[in-house]
Amino acid sequence: MAFPAGLAAGSLCALWIRQLTPEIHQPSGERGLSSKTSGRIDTASAFNVSGQAAETEEPETALAAEAAGPSADRQAADTQLVESQERPAAQPSAAEERTGDVPPRSSRALMATVMLGSACLFSLLAVALLDYGCQQTPAVRPAEFWRTGRVVYQLLLLALLITATGTDLRDYVIPDEITLPGTFIGLTGAFVAGDLQIIHLWIDWNAEIPGLQGPWIPEWIVQHPHLHGLAWSLCGALAGAGLTWLLRFLSRLLLGQESMGFGDVTLMAMVGSFVGWQPVVVILLLAPLCGLVFALLGPLLSGRPYLPYGPYLASATVLTLLSWRWIWMFELPTGGREPFAVRRLFGDPLLLGGTAVAAATALCVLLGLWRLYRLIPAGNR
Repeated sequence: MAFPAGLAAGSLCALWIRQLTPEIHQPSGERGLSSKTSGRIDTASAFNVSGQAAETEEPETALAAEAAGPSADRQAADTQLVESQERPAAQPSAAEERTGDVPPRSSRALMATVMLGSACLFSLLAVALLDYGCQQTPAVRPAEFWRTGRVVYQLLLLALLITATGTDLRDYVIPDEITLPGTFIGLTGAFVAGDLQIIHLWIDWNAEIPGLQGPWIPEWIVQHPHLHGLAWSLCGALAGAGLTWLLRFLSRLLLGQESMGFGDVTLMAMVGSFVGWQPVVVILLLAPLCGLVFALLGPLLSGRPYLPYGPYLASATVLTLLSWRWIWMFELPTGGREPFAVRRLFGDPLLLGGTAVAAATALCVLLGLWRLYRLIPAGNR
């Protein structure tokens, strides 16, 4: 059942991608007039416009010009036209491909990949959720109805991620038409249901005493599930947007150029509204690892010099959804009384803050080293 549903959803995603980037399906002349990214007019379209203007001249003026014979200006224009027709067409530059002035070479392949990939991912996520409990943790156990509702909720997120990834790969843009309605849907669904979270807004596993008591959960979360639904979703959206904007600011400050677009900020706001703030932190940590894989395979698969950051974030989100149970319950022996546990980290504000500062410092050091590396002449690297 999930595979046909995913195939249908993939078809809708492909149609949505085509609708959100209509300029790359137009002929070159029309694209020059309507492109949102270049703002330039095609030479051919400009010539056609002038030709149409010439045809609208009054008959008397046209007859007089014909009787007078071709002028020097007209002869020069005819010569330039012949030369332009004989000259071989210039190959589009990487910048032109990136901005959408020319249709990407793999447009149809991308649409087919969207459809087939959607079917596979829908099936994988549905099976992982229902049959393997990939998000089942001891403290979060939704009612049976909302357990199925969570599947639908996250499949909707998956469809939005696939569409955003398709537009980002195809036109290097993540439209607000995807992320803003997606964020609204995430917030509204969490509030109305009150039982769609994969982790509570706050839960302290440091208070656990094995065999005696479980983790500490604030009373208001149990008493007001709908308010809690809005709270965890809103905090997830704010954390996703805020942390991504901070990473964008630091990378621009240290590298001297933009490495993430604002579409990545709104994308993570949408993701956070569906998953909460704790998974957002995990996603941002996994995204660079996904980037390493894409950096190796991207040029081979897409033929492009580089790929945008949105697909890394989307891939990290899917990985987090499929493995949340094992990420959250992961323990590492330390030789002390208690092993290190990811779930305890998110329940200790001081330890969490210290970890965030350490991660930000490590990021600044890596970006600084990368900038120094780029200063080395290419022949000496």
